[in-house]
Amino acid sequence: MTCSYKEAMELYDQALEENENNPEFLKRKIAIYKAKGQIGDAIRHLADYLQTFMSDYEAWMELADLYISLNQYNKAAFCLEELILSNPHHHLYHQRLAEISYSQKTSDSLELALQHYAQAIKLNPHNMRALYGHHLTCCALNKSKARDNNMRYMDWTGTLIIQHYQVLCTMADELYNCVYVIPIATSHC
Repeated sequence: MTCSYKEAMELYDQALEENENNPEFLKRKIAIYKAKGQIGDAIRHLADYLQTFMSDYEAWMELADLYISLNQYNKAAFCLEELILSNPHHHLYHQRLAEISYSQKTSDSLELALQHYAQAIKLNPHNMRALYGHHLTCCALNKSKARDNNMRYMDWTGTLIIQHYQVLCTMADELYNCVYVIPIATSHC
C-alpha cells in the first residue's frame, strides 16, 4: 500500500487523537515535514516533541542537524549542550559541539571548540576526527592571535596523529598508502 504524505499525515493525526503522546507517530510526522522540505515545521514540531520527551538523544541530534542545515549554529550548539548535560562522558557529543563552534569562526567560538575537542580527545584518545579538529582549531587560533600554547598543542596533536597513522599502517601493512597522509598532519599553518 502506498499513500501520499497527506494521507499519511491524516493517518498519524487520527492515531494521535487516541494517544497524543505516542512518540513513534510524532516522530513520523516530523519525518514527513522534513521529507517535504518544510524544515521550519519540522523544527517546530521537534521542539514541541522535546518538551515532552527531553531524554530522546536522537531527537536532540536531529534538531541540531536541522538547525545546522539553516546555518543556525547557536541553536544547534544549544542542542549539543543539552546532550552533554545529560551524558558528559560521550566523546562524540563534545566532538560535534566543537565542530559547530569551529564553524562559527569567531575568537570565542574557536576557544570553545578547542576545549571541546580536548575533552573529546581526553574521553577517547583514538578519535582521529577530534585530533585533527583540535589541530585545525589551533591553526585558526594562531592566525587570529599569537599564542605560544597553540604551537605546543599543534605539535602535540600532530605527533598523536602521526603515531595513530603509523600504528594503522603497521597493522594494515600498507605504509605506501599512509605516506601521503602523514605530512598533512604535521604541516604548520
